[in-house]
Amino acid sequence: MSDRTLILGLARALIDSAQTFAGEGWPAALVWPDPERQWFPAFADLRRRLASQRVALYSLGDYAPDDGIGPAVWIRCVIEAPDAPGLKGVIAGAAYSVVLLPGISWRDLREPLTLTKSAQMLVDMQYRGDVFRQRRQARDWTVATFLRDPDQGLGLEVATDSRTDESARRALAGILDLPLDGWRQRRLSADDFDSLLVEDKERDLLRWIADPDAARAGMAGAAWSAFCDQIERDYRIDLEQKGALQTTIERLARRSGAWVRSWNRLAAEPQQFRSVCERIREATAPKQGNLLGGLEEGDPVTSPHDNALAEKILTQELSGIAQLPNREAAAKIIALEERHRGRRDTLWAKLGEARLAQALEPLTRLAAATEAALPGDDLAAIATAYCEEGWRVDRALMETIAAAGTREDVVARAAGALYRPWVDPLARRFRAALEAVGDAARPHPPIIEPGTLVLFVDGLRMDVGHALADRLNNAGVPAALGWRLSPVPSVTATAKPLVTPVGDSIAGRGKVEALQPLETSSGKPASLDVLRKAMLARGIQVLDRNGVLPPEKDTSIGYAECGNIDNDGHNMGLRLAGQLVAEVTRIAEYVVALKAVGWGRVRVVTDHGWLLMPGGFEPVRLPPSAVIAKGSRAAILQENAAAELTFIPWHWDKSVRIAVPPGAEAFRAGEVYSHGGLSPQECVIPDIVVGGETTAAGTLRISSISWRRLRLTVELSGEVRDFTVEVRRKERDPASRVDVASTIEGTRARLTVSDEIEEGDPVLVVIIDRHGSVIDARATRVGERV
Repeated sequence: MSDRTLILGLARALIDSAQTFAGEGWPAALVWPDPERQWFPAFADLRRRLASQRVALYSLGDYAPDDGIGPAVWIRCVIEAPDAPGLKGVIAGAAYSVVLLPGISWRDLREPLTLTKSAQMLVDMQYRGDVFRQRRQARDWTVATFLRDPDQGLGLEVATDSRTDESARRALAGILDLPLDGWRQRRLSADDFDSLLVEDKERDLLRWIADPDAARAGMAGAAWSAFCDQIERDYRIDLEQKGALQTTIERLARRSGAWVRSWNRLAAEPQQFRSVCERIREATAPKQGNLLGGLEEGDPVTSPHDNALAEKILTQELSGIAQLPNREAAAKIIALEERHRGRRDTLWAKLGEARLAQALEPLTRLAAATEAALPGDDLAAIATAYCEEGWRVDRALMETIAAAGTREDVVARAAGALYRPWVDPLARRFRAALEAVGDAARPHPPIIEPGTLVLFVDGLRMDVGHALADRLNNAGVPAALGWRLSPVPSVTATAKPLVTPVGDSIAGRGKVEALQPLETSSGKPASLDVLRKAMLARGIQVLDRNGVLPPEKDTSIGYAECGNIDNDGHNMGLRLAGQLVAEVTRIAEYVVALKAVGWGRVRVVTDHGWLLMPGGFEPVRLPPSAVIAKGSRAAILQENAAAELTFIPWHWDKSVRIAVPPGAEAFRAGEVYSHGGLSPQECVIPDIVVGGETTAAGTLRISSISWRRLRLTVELSGEVRDFTVEVRRKERDPASRVDVASTIEGTRARLTVSDEIEEGDPVLVVIIDRHGSVIDARATRVGERV
């Protein structure tokens, strides 16, 4: 709803309900049950304000016709014979009549014998007219439910607790004429309503500046006099004097003495007092001269025009950063942050007029984060470093672009000067490390435990995965984040089948030109429909997209999908950054809903990540004759393609050759969002276990190690399940494994190492969880005697 105030929204809702019988030609009224007497305390205010909207409000009660209150006989008279001689309390000119029934519910009207004899006389009005109630839930209106209801009410986001409901009821009279624009984009709690009951002259003064006539009309005579006395005493302004409004605006903008409190109140909630901000804008306009006397020139805190000038200058300076080397660009950004950081706390910034100043904070974090290369010499070390720390660079980039809003093009050029020199060599190192490991880097299908629902989210990159896990943990829903590798190339057709509950039935060629592997049970390419049928054939419970159903039994395995990250990225480009917070919220809410209906464990998986490149990817050319099919960052090469074209084998068939750009480039120029290549952003993907035994693996530890020449016994402590024990030369490098045989019995593992190594050589004993992550490690020497 777009109602400006509660009273206007209430009038609209009453008139809408009365349309069911309006014009029928018989005397009728809208009956308004008020069983908890929430509305009656504000009856006088409601009656006076609704009359201006041509709604006549009456109430059942003791005879007080001048106040619009009376017994059932009187109410029937004012509705059925309003022109009768001597009849008091009638509101002339009203198009609709409404009868408030304090202490009576809608259900009471359905059982008239439970009512008093007087009230029974009004029962037939529900049939001649209608009942004002919440249609969707067939409930009587409370103040809080009317504020929340998106259909008939105001559609505000109001907390659903008894304290908030009670506070909203108490504050009713104070919020009837309150402008609602400042409340629409935030969640309201009991504190918001309680604050309206406390005397607040700063708030009332700002309301007077916004609309002097409305502010005075909203106060009783005694209250207005008291308010004027307070303002004259504290602010030295006589509100009754001619020119008081202009003088007040000038002194407010100077922010001296007592006016600091009012300015701070305005700066804290500028959306609530936008009319005041507009009056200041008019008063400080350069074309009107220096209306503020001693106000210092060039003050972006007070003057929106000086703030706009600062934004214009910052636009030029950020545009020039794109031409600087990354270290000079970082130094320039830090200097700009020092100069403009003060503008982020101004009311103009809160009104969205300092977007570039807002973006400088995450841009400065991006500058600091990209100063050093991500550590790691091998694939596991690079992937682990990215999962633990490197993702923060990507988050800073996303937050920078999101903060810029509609100015993302300006900020993106500066961000690209920092990000591109950091991510390009990282992608080249990652590719070299992956090629060095070879088959050991091939990811395997995840092991899905009974009682687990697999939730697939397309394009859940690591930084977004961390945000999702943090949101769930902060909401009291335990979520453990690990990492796995995406198949090559990192595109949905290739990678998605592996992480479904039928990933173990995917092998070999399916539809090569689409990079789809084969689903072996059907002998068909692994399209979504084929995967779905394969899951159903195994008895896996497949939910509709965003569907919420409980498990059919405790040991059920389920599959569901949600999220639009990858789709939004392809369609929106840089604007994806502004969507991520809302997308994480939706995914988290879906996970919570799945847990609420009985899924003990939800495992969130994805197919690939992505790169967002401010300024667009640098193009890499492939000879058209050498290509079967080409995407932005992955292409299928012809079998007879030139030997000098570097390639990597397809995950599902090594004979299929895949070309990917060597670094953070693309085969198509101008794009800013893409995936399919080899970089940690695309290939190191989150694997999140929500609920269940999400921390069990972390409790498993190495208790002791004993050698007998090349034979090793490892004693373990903690909960033992879903793990392997290996001997490696490097902790995070699977390719450095040296054991050739191993057995595990309970909490004891026995291993025999290769005779290619000699006694005394340094090695590490590592425990690996089911995701391939290292749980614990201990250094030792082959044959070491303790």
